[in-house]
Formats: sequence, C-alpha cells, structure tokens
Amino acid sequence: MDDMTEDELFQCMRFTRPAVVELLELVRDDLERPTSRHHAVPADTQLLAALQFFSSGSFQWMVGRSCGLSQPSVSLAVEAVTNSLTKVAPHYIKFPTDQQSLINNKL
Repeated sequence: MDDMTEDELFQCMRFTRPAVVELLELVRDDLERPTSRHHAVPADTQLLAALQFFSSGSFQWMVGRSCGLSQPSVSLAVEAVTNSLTKVAPHYIKFPTDQQSLINNKL
C-alpha cells in the first residue's frame, strides 16, 4: 500500500488511504494469526487482497498474482475479512426498525 499513489489505491481498492487504514484497525485483531510460522499472511495484505477482490470482481488467482498470494490464500483472506466486517457491520449499518423511520427514509 505504501508504494501506491492515492489514485492507484483508489482505483484498485475503491477506498481512500485513510479509509483503508480505518478498516484495517477495525479488522486487524481478527486477521492476525498468532503463529510461530514465518509465512503467516499479514493483516494488511489480507485486507488489501480482499478489497481488491471485492472491488474488481476478478478471479482470486488474478488478485493473488497482483499481491503475491496463492489462490487458496486469497480465498482464506476474503473469508476472514468478510467475517470480520460482518461482525462490526451492525455498528455502522442501521436499517429502519419502525414504520415512521421507513417513511422518513423514503422522503
């Protein structure tokens, strides 16, 4: 991410740099793996791979080629990021719960 300009980042991820950083802070704890292995995929790489997959609609192996991951690693990253975002979504996404709210939203 550090090697990309603001325009490149937005074209690839459909998010600004501050938005990606904020997303990373929201999901980092869920994505980091406590492991003694040296090849664990870092949280930021998982997030960027998933965002690129979401924004491009491309194949996982194509996303993996652009960020140095295998297709199975991209698949795991997409699943982990999706699950983590699903956990925090209720704090940011609100649907109307009563008739008056529905009417207000239509106006």
